Amino acid sequence: MVQLHGDEDAKEVAALAAQGLTVLKAIRVGPRFRPQELARFREARAFLLDTEVKGARGGTGKTFDWKRARAARRFGRIILAGGLSAENVAEAIATAQPYGVDVCTGVEKKPGVKDHQRVREFIRRAKEVEAG
Repeated sequence: MVQLHGDEDAKEVAALAAQGLTVLKAIRVGPRFRPQELARFREARAFLLDTEVKGARGGTGKTFDWKRARAARRFGRIILAGGLSAENVAEAIATAQPYGVDVCTGVEKKPGVKDHQRVREFIRRAKEVEAG
């Protein structure tokens, strides 16, 4: 599996998929994002939607309007990222109804260092929504 966070185009994604790789394409969601843009990446197995922040490719701790992720579901599996934490993951899942969620800074005790209790709490709250 490859997770692509760059400016790869649809041809590059298709070429990797043709080699037998499962492709997860990260897409930055900002003011210009349109869900229908995902249709051009037909060979991607899923899309990781993260908040667009100028000069960053992710890990910013910033959220975006999760309704936009929900609208994108018609184009493939959505993995929701961007500013998720134990405090907001239930609302994010309920709103976006993603295939999965991705967390980074929302479970850190300091930059680059995960807090095991925060990770456990994040997972517990995410699973509660699944079960509910």
